[in-house]
Amino acid sequence: MKTILASTVMILLISSIFIPISSQNPYINRFSDHMDKGYTFKDNIMWGGVKRLTWFGNASDPVILSDDNGNYDVVWADNRYGNWDIYYLKITVNGFKLVNDTRITSYSGEDIKPSAAKYGNNICIVWQRLINGRWSIYYTRIYYGPDNISIEVPPKPIHTGKYNSTNPKIAVDTRGFVFVVWQEYTGTNWDIFYQKFDLNGNPVFAPINVSRDPSNSTDPALSIVSNQTVTYVHIMWLDDSTTPGYSIFYRKLDCCGYFLTPPRRLSVVSPKTMVDLQATENSIYTVFSCARENSSYEIIYTLLNSSGITLIDDTNLTPLDGIDSTYPHIAFYQDRIFLTYADLGTESVKFALYTTSGKITGSIFNVSSAQSFTPDIAVSEKSAGIVWVEEINSTMFLFFRSAVFPDIKVKNINLKLNENRANITVNISSDFNMNTYVNCMILVDNDSFYSNAVYITNSATVNASINVSGGDHILTVIVDPEHNIIDANFTNNIANKTFFVSVYSFRLYAPSAISLSAGNYTEVSAILINTGNMKDSYSVHIVSNSTEVLVSPTWMNINLSPEQNSFLNFTVYSKLSSTPGAHNLTVVIISAGSAKLLSENITVIITPLIQFSLEYQSIYYFKPGTFGNITLKIKNIGTVNDTYRIYAFQELNWPMEISNTSENITPCNYKLINVRLLVPNGIAAYSKNIIQITVISNTTGIIKNATVLIIVAPMKSAYAYIVSTSKNGSIYYINIRVRNTGNIAEVVNIHCSGNFSDYAYISPASTLLEPEQWGNISISLYIPENTLAGAYPVYIKGYCGDNETLFSLSVNVVVEPVHRYTVEIERVSSKNSISFDMKIRNQGNVMEVFTIMAVLKSKNITWVLRVNNLNYTNETTITVEPNSTVNIVIYPKTQLPNGKYTLIIHIISGEGVSKNSTIPFEISSKGGFDIVSFFFDNLIYITILAVAIGGLVAFIRKRD
Repeated sequence: MKTILASTVMILLISSIFIPISSQNPYINRFSDHMDKGYTFKDNIMWGGVKRLTWFGNASDPVILSDDNGNYDVVWADNRYGNWDIYYLKITVNGFKLVNDTRITSYSGEDIKPSAAKYGNNICIVWQRLINGRWSIYYTRIYYGPDNISIEVPPKPIHTGKYNSTNPKIAVDTRGFVFVVWQEYTGTNWDIFYQKFDLNGNPVFAPINVSRDPSNSTDPALSIVSNQTVTYVHIMWLDDSTTPGYSIFYRKLDCCGYFLTPPRRLSVVSPKTMVDLQATENSIYTVFSCARENSSYEIIYTLLNSSGITLIDDTNLTPLDGIDSTYPHIAFYQDRIFLTYADLGTESVKFALYTTSGKITGSIFNVSSAQSFTPDIAVSEKSAGIVWVEEINSTMFLFFRSAVFPDIKVKNINLKLNENRANITVNISSDFNMNTYVNCMILVDNDSFYSNAVYITNSATVNASINVSGGDHILTVIVDPEHNIIDANFTNNIANKTFFVSVYSFRLYAPSAISLSAGNYTEVSAILINTGNMKDSYSVHIVSNSTEVLVSPTWMNINLSPEQNSFLNFTVYSKLSSTPGAHNLTVVIISAGSAKLLSENITVIITPLIQFSLEYQSIYYFKPGTFGNITLKIKNIGTVNDTYRIYAFQELNWPMEISNTSENITPCNYKLINVRLLVPNGIAAYSKNIIQITVISNTTGIIKNATVLIIVAPMKSAYAYIVSTSKNGSIYYINIRVRNTGNIAEVVNIHCSGNFSDYAYISPASTLLEPEQWGNISISLYIPENTLAGAYPVYIKGYCGDNETLFSLSVNVVVEPVHRYTVEIERVSSKNSISFDMKIRNQGNVMEVFTIMAVLKSKNITWVLRVNNLNYTNETTITVEPNSTVNIVIYPKTQLPNGKYTLIIHIISGEGVSKNSTIPFEISSKGGFDIVSFFFDNLIYITILAVAIGGLVAFIRKRD
């Protein structure tokens, strides 16, 4: 039954959709096909005529939305069939219906106060429905396609409370989530609630109480700021608290319902205040109607930051004319606030444009005639649309009016150059007959030289002229630079044109005078620079006014690019017979590009040939504590004898000697001058001393200087000695003291070789020592176990960074003797005979010598001691190497009769320590001995013999 009923409702809803008869795609903006020739340019916007949209029933609470094609969607409540239902309509910018009046709901009760939002071609609508005497919030989603519209989500309740829920507002973010706020009675007071849904009206989370106030909170307003990752929700409402009175409150939430701000009181207002807001990423633009001090209602503007903090407080937007202005709605576009409201005094709908600071741009405009109420506004990229209801014969009908934005553009730029003068002609056009003044600015290289208001109908022409320098330039023309006009396309309000101004210029830099001795020559250089911006060719001529001065070459041709330079090199000669004095040369440059001529004079001064030269090495490296020799060669390259005085100076006061202070040198000969310098000890490496040697010609007074840099060479040297050696267990400690006796900071690397070097730990292994600085080195040597006693040499060497040996030390590591050995005795018996196996193990680090004697207590018999297959009688001496074992067999030489006996074995070590081991045994006719008695009486005998470090352990055990 429910399925049949739902299907019937869907058929009724879809059948109510009427598509206009048109062969054209309804997505197309029909503005160009339905241009209203009566458009009026007012306050920088082109206003069309008023269009009536409905002809039946009563219209109420219209909502308007813009789409990406410049068309408009209109949603409103209508009672043309007796009950209030929700309707939808789609129109072009000129009011042409793309979709006729479409009935969205068909409910026998009341559906009123719709709110709508868009997601692509989806129109999401919420409203309040009266069911069983209680208002609930309903939702639907319709889709506008190229051929039809469809109801994707049939009307469904999205919130039904215990009490009334009214005044819903809706928004949709970029990811398709639906946000709804409404006012709800909680049983004691009204509060503002918020909830998030998907596009199908399914809740994402439960309703959230936003106001949470014991007073009444009503009339919510909603705006969101959304991108692909986050959505912020901005909510405002009216509160009727008794103190301070009616107020507007604000709160910010994230998309999940988390509060980002507490409720903030923005302004104290009036009981019938209505508020609207438009949020952007950084600002919240707010308007509300308010009557203060018993005056009429006016529209007030407040600017907030993105967290609701007031930036511009209550600013009056409407004139204080005693007429109530109410029902404000705003849209924000191109840094302008678009405001529409109802003026109850004239009963007309008003419109005005404001800056973000609340300053009006233009004047307040009557959008409608009388008896007009409840306007709403939407703005697209190319137009603004306003919808309202207008009373005709006591019935409310839906009306529409649009304002299209003109497209003003720089059509073309013409430029003519006359040397450095630029004549500019700019053509400006508009797609509307504007008949107004538009500001035009012309800049060259971002510098403005023209700014004026230009009167434009459909087109206008601007002429300007300016002096420009050579090179590349950018000409920029900007129409309406301050965006006073709401333009459909700002990108073509600016146009650029590049142009180039040719300049030919050049500079010549030549020496003003040169000196030349008779019979000699010199090389001369002048510099030619192309200071223009064009490539140019230059003819260079060098002319002498004297036969005693010759030049080569006298002519050359140079090609230079802009900012390029070239050296003009030529040689000037003088004859031996040339008369001393001044002679002139002239360098003449002729530009091929401009035919300009430039000349520079050079004075050539010919002097007698009296000249000498100095030859020397400019840098020497000397070590501290040593003498170094500096050699200077003075050569007479003139034609006459000359005497030269020699002086030597130094920056530092080091001992210095000079071989001679005066020398007479004949032409073409030379003399060597030696300067001997001692570098004192203790001078740091790379220290510098400058030696200035001055040579003065007695004939001409000419002074020549030789500057010699003395650099103290680095000297690497170190001294070291062993401070102490000590031993702790198996660790041998060596302490070394090292001093850097060189003159440069050096890293001293320590290396050990010889015995135990593989077990050496050096701390530090490397140490940086400044000159004369001491350092301590600690070496720990591990002496491995079982190391033979004795003295072992260890070599310690110090190296510098380049592996040069600085010092070498040696120390003997003494390993003390350790005496440690064990003795194990095992009895071996058979029928009527007995013998003893004895093992001596040397566990020390030195060879041990043992004397072994076997004696039978109370009876004198002969015992045989067999060692290494050799027999000894009663006594023998053996040597045992470290970590070695010697086996000894002890047995009586003759057979013993039956009875009880005691064997005593005497062991004397080479250190003179002796120990006796007593072993009782029994011989019986049974072919053995009393095993039980021996086991308990003679189970084990242990003797410890301590000599130095170690001991002797004897084990006695039987073997039958």
